[in-house]
Amino acid sequence: MVIFDALSPSTEHYDRCVKFQLYRTIESLKEYILVSQDAVRVEQYVRQDATTWTLHDRQGLKAELTMNSIGASLPMERIYEAST
Repeated sequence: MVIFDALSPSTEHYDRCVKFQLYRTIESLKEYILVSQDAVRVEQYVRQDATTWTLHDRQGLKAELTMNSIGASLPMERIYEAST
């Protein structure tokens, strides 16, 4: 239901374009989450229907990532705690 991808300079284009296009064909996928390595930033794509995805952009350690599809929340400081 949720896929996380950590972005790196060498894979960012592939993750954003090719991979996301392939992932959109997975009917059970509800959220695609891209985690930046260069900044405290998480991009969350949420499926609205078969062809529509909504972007939620989270930035900063005080933000929280809420994943309604699995009923879970994750503070950004937890995502980035090993790198700070």
